[in-house]
Amino acid sequence: MVRKLRACDELRATPIVIGGKLGIAGVEHGDRLGALVDAGFDAVFEDSAGIVGFHDFVRALPSGVGR
Repeated sequence: MVRKLRACDELRATPIVIGGKLGIAGVEHGDRLGALVDAGFDAVFEDSAGIVGFHDFVRALPSGVGR
């Protein structure tokens, strides 16, 4: 789905992230995280450990984006 969103000119610059429990293996499978970024996500926030990074990501967004 993220590839379809990235293919849409109007949505190309929209920040797209994914997070939560993204599988049963946990964060030790970094290759999956890289695959999600390669697919078009701007960032991947794994489970509860990613909440701080997610907050930092949102704070760093330009004014008016996603707010």
